[in-house]
Amino acid sequence: DDLDGDHDLDIVVSSWDMSVPMRYFENAGAEGFRDRSREAGFSKLPGGLNLVPADYDNDGDL
Repeated sequence: DDLDGDHDLDIVVSSWDMSVPMRYFENAGAEGFRDRSREAGFSKLPGGLNLVPADYDNDGDL
């Protein structure tokens, strides 16, 4: 999913272990991926089995 609206794909990672927080990695193009978990508030979200894609900005794509 493009979570930051810059037209490249970002990564969200979840663990089987509920004690391990979810992670969000922003695609920075040629620089690779940046861990933005803390800034996005993901460091406070518990991990879990399921991630579900959603249309966050209501533009019709996932």
